[in-house]
Order: sequence, then structure tokens, then C-alpha cells
Amino acid sequence: MDLVNTPRDLINKIVYASFPYFDLKANKKGYKLRPVLIIGAEKDYFECDLTMLPISTVSNKMNLHPVYDVNIGLLECPGMHSIDKEVCYVRTHRQSTVYSKDIVTSKKFDDFSITYKAKLKEIKFKVSEFNKTLF
Repeated sequence: MDLVNTPRDLINKIVYASFPYFDLKANKKGYKLRPVLIIGAEKDYFECDLTMLPISTVSNKMNLHPVYDVNIGLLECPGMHSIDKEVCYVRTHRQSTVYSKDIVTSKKFDDFSITYKAKLKEIKFKVSEFNKTLF
């Protein structure tokens, strides 16, 4: 586990977050761990909302956005520890929030600001470009 003292320590890191879903077979609510890239924090202290970008394999490639989906899979970023897929995408046009208590801190984090600076720069640029299309 990496040392996390404040929410800002999570920015630029790929972490795992717990998300609820409805399990049709069990007919009850369950939880899945999903990788996300943290890009912002509501406050400088815990507990708070964190702004994140989801990371997905995007099963149906027809759903890939030609501009805003950024491949960070192991073929692109072979030094990743928190990603185990050869191809997966940061979905820069799918910003959302996750509550800090839903972050799983027992897993190894990948810090994009250290390991993949050029890829982080590309992600930041695409987030910025997408945000210009809003309102």
C-alpha cells in the first residue's frame, strides 16, 4: 500500500474503487472493484468526494470514442502494477465522483505523474478538450 495522508495524495494515481451493482442471479446488491484514475479532490482532508476517470476494457469496440478514450493497457504501458489487461482505456469523457471511503487502499497504486508522464499529459489534454464541449 502506498502512503496516503490527504486526498491530494491520490491525484494522478490509478486506484481501485468499490461500486455497487445488482446481482441478478443472487437477486441482491453486490460490489465490484473497478480501476479508476483520480484527477481531483473536493477537500484537502478525508472524507470527501474524489473526481475520477473510469478505466475500462470496453468490450464492444464500437463504444470506443475515437478521440477521448486513451489506451493504458499493458501493451501501451508495460510497467503498470494496478492494470492486468493488455488493452484498456481511460475514458476521459466519462468524469465522475467516488467517495474516498470507497477507495481500496490495500492494493498497489500506479502513479502516472512518475511512471507515464507523457500518457498523463495526453489524458489531461483530452479531459481539457472534452470539457470545452460542455455547456
